Amino acid sequence: MAAFAGTDPLIVERKDSSKYEAAVCRAMVRALIGTAAFAGLRQGEIGGLGADDDLGEHLLIRRTVWHTTQKDSTKTGEDEAQPGIVPIIRPLRALLDAVKPEYGFFFLGERKAVLDLENLADRVMRPYLKAHNVQWHGWHVYRRGLATNLHQLGVDDLTIQAILRHTDVATTRRSYIKTVPQAATEAMQQLASRLDMQ
Repeated sequence: MAAFAGTDPLIVERKDSSKYEAAVCRAMVRALIGTAAFAGLRQGEIGGLGADDDLGEHLLIRRTVWHTTQKDSTKTGEDEAQPGIVPIIRPLRALLDAVKPEYGFFFLGERKAVLDLENLADRVMRPYLKAHNVQWHGWHVYRRGLATNLHQLGVDDLTIQAILRHTDVATTRRSYIKTVPQAATEAMQQLASRLDMQ
């Protein structure tokens, strides 16, 4: 498992311009982001993902870990008896295979404890992205991005709700799917055309 720095180091720049090697490698960070973006998992569900939850074509979602506290169910009630099921698409499969452990939790830190994703965001994600002029918007933005991208591809809202495992499609529509109405886009294009003529 390439979980720690060394094989694929991630160098982070501090505020004082000094640099340090992060305790996790690039492959681990890519797998974390891929899990959020391609599977739409919540932050605690990412932390709670175990090696035995990876069935090859699907991930079972049945527990959460917040900071270091494990809960044997999810926000929407999935658990050992009735896990949520999320398909693994090819790009995510490659990212997960790069870091998949033989057993235990999927995303472990250097002390063999579940990675605290808030701590990782503060110590690695924010400073690394800031050094590259990119603002960190949190883990949940990937989940919302998945919903928006699926919607733009023409996937119906009920299917998006099922993928994100919301109990109500209204939540999916209200808080996750961000769209610019086609009429607004067309109106702005007409305005641009009119201005080009003058």
